[in-house]
Amino acid sequence: MRELIQKVKESEFDYEFYPTTSEIIKIINSDIHRQYSKFEISILDIGAGNGNFFKVLESLNQKKSDCKFIKYAIEKSPKI
Repeated sequence: MRELIQKVKESEFDYEFYPTTSEIIKIINSDIHRQYSKFEISILDIGAGNGNFFKVLESLNQKKSDCKFIKYAIEKSPKI
């Protein structure tokens, strides 16, 4: 991860990186399940960074077949 951030920084793109922690994703996931028992939900991750948000969210919901996430993401910095 440090190497990727360094490459972005050297290319003079926006290099600030604020990852969404697993704890925050667990809270978001809990809120989703509190409001919906069976669902298909669209989620937009603004400033997706390395895509960790969706990786963790999916791992939390692996055993729940009633969950379907339609995922959208956007990142300011081009992929290097």
